[in-house]
Amino acid sequence: HKLFSPYTNNLRSTITSCGVCTELFAFNGFGIEQRPYIINRAEDLIKLSRLSNDEKTAYAYSSSYYLQKSDIDLNNIQFTPICKTSKYGKDGSLPHFSGHYNGNYHKIKNIYVSESSKFAGLFGTIYGNGVLENLSVTGQVNNTDKYSTGGIVGEIGEDAIVRNCDFTGTVSSSKSAVGGIAGYIWQNGTIENCYHNGEVSAEGSAGGIVGQIVITSGDYSAVVRNCYSIGEISGTYAGSIVGYTELSDPYSSVNITIENCYSLEKYKDDTVSGSYSKYDVASLTRSELKKAAEKLGNPFATNLVSSYNNGYPIFKWQLEDAENSRPITIPFAGDGTEYSPYQIETADDV
Repeated sequence: HKLFSPYTNNLRSTITSCGVCTELFAFNGFGIEQRPYIINRAEDLIKLSRLSNDEKTAYAYSSSYYLQKSDIDLNNIQFTPICKTSKYGKDGSLPHFSGHYNGNYHKIKNIYVSESSKFAGLFGTIYGNGVLENLSVTGQVNNTDKYSTGGIVGEIGEDAIVRNCDFTGTVSSSKSAVGGIAGYIWQNGTIENCYHNGEVSAEGSAGGIVGQIVITSGDYSAVVRNCYSIGEISGTYAGSIVGYTELSDPYSSVNITIENCYSLEKYKDDTVSGSYSKYDVASLTRSELKKAAEKLGNPFATNLVSSYNNGYPIFKWQLEDAENSRPITIPFAGDGTEYSPYQIETADDV
């Protein structure tokens, strides 16, 4: 079914019989950059999860373009990660996600992932120039038995990138490589302009943004830039941004860059291990971190609503949400009921 990806604009009218046509036309759109598949509802995300993990359709749907056009509430139902594969090849195994998912500045709320296999998150794996961007996710991701668990994605590698994303909630595993955004970064993976607000816990490596970075050999890199994390981080190797790094070949041309990242003083990276080309994580007070939007750069903005993201920096497109979340204050005494009417006592009240 690789022949069907990317789809052309006239595919629906030219194909009249196909054993899996209903699956090939599962979304509005054509899965190409000019006309991406449209994700509007919880049912769409669940369908994408199913199709990306089915050998009949995985190759087509793992490499397509997607555009989310509304906020989606998953209502804490059990969600299977998109492209949760652990293998790749001609032996019938399934591909990693190598397409482009644009959250379009929307939310996915109340995700609940509970896995006992590798690669847990909204996405299991993103590889091969895959892109995930402009998305807010809230909920819980748990892995009871395996590695590579993240709020947004289990594992990133091979020139894939996650940018302009945030996760609010808990991420946990009985194993290692657990992070608020991603569990594991492999060759040439990048995370930029992201934040996490919540608890991260693991038996091994745990990080507020990424749990573990491993570079095996060759001229590879890994980048985490313009990120911050708030919340409890616990594990054998625990760091507010990165939990642990490993270079299998210390003589290779490796660049591991952690730059312009921020943490609270109490969660600074005292136990972070490994070797870096650049390591730039500043430890700030709560007050300083709440004013760090300018340091983080575009698309971050100063958050003036203490009840939204605890008052810490948010993305520019979240400013309206923050303002709308302010509690409504009633300027009168009383409850406005028959038995406790509002009290009009002064000219200003009128």
